[in-house]
Amino acid sequence: MPTKIMEQVLLEAMPRHMEYWEVFQDIQHGFTKDKSCLIILVAFNDGVTTSLDNGRATDVIYLDFNTVPNNIFLSKLEKYRFSGWTVRWMRKWLHSHIQRAMVNG
Repeated sequence: MPTKIMEQVLLEAMPRHMEYWEVFQDIQHGFTKDKSCLIILVAFNDGVTTSLDNGRATDVIYLDFNTVPNNIFLSKLEKYRFSGWTVRWMRKWLHSHIQRAMVNG
């Protein structure tokens, strides 16, 4: 349960911080207000369909960045002006955090 609380705190606080420091670009859809990954996926697929309709070859690669190494994530927090206290707090939490998924119970 503490992990879910931590995730909720981060889900609310981090985007606010990133918006304040204007880190997000216009194309950013995940974790931004009034935008979603689904919207950008629909727009992207529309562009692919248009390319195919015009006879152009189109290659598509989908990547999942949910597996960013902790050291890269923490360096990004520092780069985007999160306080030293926040970065240390996240480092300690990530170091002790274990995530798992259960299938069929």
